[in-house]
Amino acid sequence: FSMGAFVAAQVAAVDQRVRAVVLAAAPGDAFALTRHEYAAKGRAAQWGALVGDRLGGMRFDEPQPVAVVGRIAPRPVLILTGAADSTVTPAMARAVYA
Repeated sequence: FSMGAFVAAQVAAVDQRVRAVVLAAAPGDAFALTRHEYAAKGRAAQWGALVGDRLGGMRFDEPQPVAVVGRIAPRPVLILTGAADSTVTPAMARAVYA
């Protein structure tokens, strides 16, 4: 779930040994997720969080799940989201599905 699901989508997109995937609360785009999480705190907080992500090892230049989840087919993919999840919102899950 969460960032584990984020990585699972990336791996499954390139590794055919993965036979099925469950993505629970999987952010489709790390950059968009961080911006969303810190939006209420203002632009400075957003950019500070993005810099912190980058310094912590997040690679925004790697293919994001929203861009590669389609490559998992024809293997099964189950996408789970919570209707009240304010971090990885249902709209984000729909974007991964789309």
